[in-house]
Amino acid sequence: MRVHYPTYRRPGRKTDVCSHCRTFKRHIIPRAEKEYKRRRAALVTIFPKYFETFDADSATIQLLQSSRMSEVVVRAWKYISSKNSQSATDPSRKDLSRGTRLELFEAEAKACHKLKGHCELLEAYTWHQKSAEQQREFAKELLAKLPANEAYMHFDFKENVLDHDSQMAKLLMLRILEVVRGKPEYEWSKVKRLHLVCDCGPHFRSRESYAFYLRDLPQDKVAAAWREHLWQRFA
Repeated sequence: MRVHYPTYRRPGRKTDVCSHCRTFKRHIIPRAEKEYKRRRAALVTIFPKYFETFDADSATIQLLQSSRMSEVVVRAWKYISSKNSQSATDPSRKDLSRGTRLELFEAEAKACHKLKGHCELLEAYTWHQKSAEQQREFAKELLAKLPANEAYMHFDFKENVLDHDSQMAKLLMLRILEVVRGKPEYEWSKVKRLHLVCDCGPHFRSRESYAFYLRDLPQDKVAAAWREHLWQRFA
């Protein structure tokens, strides 16, 4: 490997894993959950019945049973925000003293402030996971129903093996197409449409990459048989 690829580095894992999902699970969720428990404890100390409605809600129970803590924290943040904004008309506070109501209001405001950043991160990472799952299902269905005159190519970089840049992605793609086209058993001459499926890494979505997929590749001699029918799908 080092003879042909001087930039080769020994991989640290047996397989590549999405760094976003790993960070989400190991760091983002635990930090948000820790902050939520801290703010919850502060609110319950002031008003023990504060989370009664929240805890009894079927949606909250379902999330807790399925261990979806990221969604529990976001839901709790919105619950606290709502309670805080409606504090003046909240019937559950009518028997509290003025000092206790003020203390509760301040604790709510602090909880909203402290949880906001965590919850915005949680929602962003949750969107990433849902998007990845949607694209995974799309790719699975596409491959299962692929017509005989279409080809499917799913490509990604193995962790730490090669330079992760657009030029390397382009060179490897061309090389793979040349190898596949040269094998008679693949019947490449029958291919009229090529589906390219990849992740959203910067090496696959740079301007250089887009120019390669949308302009250079259809005009390349490797793609001569289907240059008028090339279709890309960026996952």
